[in-house]
Amino acid sequence: MVLTLKIAQNQRLGKNKPIIIISKKIIKSSVKRNLLKRRIRNILKGYFLPPNHCFLVVINSPEAALLTFQDLQSEINHQLRKINFKNEFHS
Repeated sequence: MVLTLKIAQNQRLGKNKPIIIISKKIIKSSVKRNLLKRRIRNILKGYFLPPNHCFLVVINSPEAALLTFQDLQSEINHQLRKINFKNEFHS
């Protein structure tokens, strides 16, 4: 499992930005961490959430930095199906 995805109550009202957590212990390079965050935000932009909710993404494995954009998108789709989230991104 490369990442964990959950839907959480948004404590910061008015901001629907996903919360992406990547520890420096998991991916040391800030360039790789930021690239991964940008890719995840771009993928999640196509999903709609109820008001006052946000996506919480936790990267669990350093292999996440090696995933292509398509692989990352399919992993996020897989995680969303796991939590029974119905609004999938249609490209």
